[in-house]
Amino acid sequence: MARIPGSVPLTGFIAPNDELDTYHVTDEFYNKGGYRTVNTLAERDAITTDRQKGGMLVFVWEDNTRYRLLEDLSGWEIDNSGSAGIPEAPLGGVIYGRQDAAWVDLAATFFTETEHIIVSAGAGDSGKPIVLNAEGQIDASMIDASTFYYVAPFTPAAGAEYPDTTGETHGAFWVVQDLTADYTFVDPGELLGLVVRNGDFMVWGSAGWSIMRGEMNPTLYYKLDGTLAITADFNGGGLRLQE
Repeated sequence: MARIPGSVPLTGFIAPNDELDTYHVTDEFYNKGGYRTVNTLAERDAITTDRQKGGMLVFVWEDNTRYRLLEDLSGWEIDNSGSAGIPEAPLGGVIYGRQDAAWVDLAATFFTETEHIIVSAGAGDSGKPIVLNAEGQIDASMIDASTFYYVAPFTPAAGAEYPDTTGETHGAFWVVQDLTADYTFVDPGELLGLVVRNGDFMVWGSAGWSIMRGEMNPTLYYKLDGTLAITADFNGGGLRLQE
């Protein structure tokens, strides 16, 4: 067999003088590759090229993290293989994530289920996430009705399904009327495929168009010139009104 160039031949394994001796016979500091422990990141980076080997592992006490040397020796990456690669989180019962070789408390990055609200108590609930109510809708306590204002009646039709919003602001609404049957939107837009009927509100908001179901035509409160005159008796506020 040929001799190994550059090697120091040994005819046996390295051992102390006596099996009862307690001192070590090698020091990881001088090994090539393998595993070693250092105090600081600076000590890790100071490992000489002659002692580096792709895949070698180094544990750094400074940040309590284990690193693996890249195959081309160009740098280090955090080694998460095995339980030893992830030190214990600082506190039990807290959700953490890893960022920049350190534990990060994630409590401030998400809301718990109990922090979601269905009904708003006012300004104190500012910034909290919401969930839909039992009807699958946003509770009325979260809607500022003062921002809605009536514009005019409107009759949607194919090719002209949306009112002209020129000069209007978000919160403007039009009341659907003069339909001969429920109408399904067919033109491209936010309301495509939805159905409206006479008395519904078409509301223009910051997120686009939406439909609010109406049970009474609010134009009755605005048009007093007879063009939408009351044609039958009805009760209003507990009082019977008639022509």
